[in-house]
Amino acid sequence: MNILYLSSSMVPSRAANSVQVVKMCDAMVRAGHAVRLFCRSPEGGEAQLEAVRAQYGIGGELELEAVRQPKGRLFGRALYARRVAKRAAPYLADTDLLYARDMYSLAALRNCGRPLIYEAHMPPANTFKRALQRRLFRTPDFLRLVTVSERLADYYRAMFPELQDKSVVVAPNGADTPAPPAANEEPRRSVGYVGQLHAHKGPALLLELARALPEVDFHVVGGSEADIRRLRRHAPDNLTFHGHVPQGELSAWYRSFKLVLAPYRRAGGSARLHDDTEWGSPLKIFEYMAHGCCIVAGDLPVIRELVGDNEAAALCDENAAGEWAAKVTQLLQEPQRRAQLSAAAQRRFQVNYTREARVERVLALSGQTR
Repeated sequence: MNILYLSSSMVPSRAANSVQVVKMCDAMVRAGHAVRLFCRSPEGGEAQLEAVRAQYGIGGELELEAVRQPKGRLFGRALYARRVAKRAAPYLADTDLLYARDMYSLAALRNCGRPLIYEAHMPPANTFKRALQRRLFRTPDFLRLVTVSERLADYYRAMFPELQDKSVVVAPNGADTPAPPAANEEPRRSVGYVGQLHAHKGPALLLELARALPEVDFHVVGGSEADIRRLRRHAPDNLTFHGHVPQGELSAWYRSFKLVLAPYRRAGGSARLHDDTEWGSPLKIFEYMAHGCCIVAGDLPVIRELVGDNEAAALCDENAAGEWAAKVTQLLQEPQRRAQLSAAAQRRFQVNYTREARVERVLALSGQTR
């Protein structure tokens, strides 16, 4: 198929959504499809295709259309969608499918006479967005909604009667299948965390754990310079920040830890509609699983969907630091249990969460394959 992939992610970027978008497009290309990705230009620059290919480690067949988004939250998004629609217009005659993570761009092209798929990662957060999605779901060419969790699919089925006759496909995010480890790679660090350091990802718990377990070495890979500066002021000596690591170098870090942490925390009240730990599908979990890591994670419904009931990860109450400390201590002393959790995580990944499996899930069910 010829696919136009509509995104509002900034490319290139360190953000997880940017990684998922580019990697998903690359997986579609590897499945035999021709893909043109529409994305947001980086501020103060242009997305150079060769640089994008190098940063994300993808092949050479993906086509890129970088579109500048003006400032201003609502006005900027609306004008960006119009610009995407204008840039997409010359390709529509030869297009078989519009696949979108950006509902504004898809809405701007909803009457183009081509099949439409929308991928949702959170519920619409206000009345305007709900109305826009209703119009989109009523469009005759709308094929299906893709959600990244069962929890989110249930929300959409309950809130949008327009979807009763449409397909709703649950397709959690995935990760790349890593290359085999080098012969000389050996676990050498105790506990690791890889990813951004936003509040809902649990950096406060990382600090608390490091203070509670002074005999254990903790290592944090990732995070912005500002977040690292802020957290380092309160960090004990046994917690080391390594900063940003290029995507292509992360595998060695994943394999170097005896166990890894995913201390996600849920938002409360009205923030739930904006909270990806309530509805989402964390990239960190898939990358941990792909590398056969022993995972200790927050016991959230969306994480249970991925790892089962303590089957492929040890789950802890998100607010019980003492429980986390006890579980980390226990697993560091039980290599056999770590090996069991690691093997279960890698098996689950290989069966369900490769990017190839995700492409098959979101495209094949409609018969939209070659």
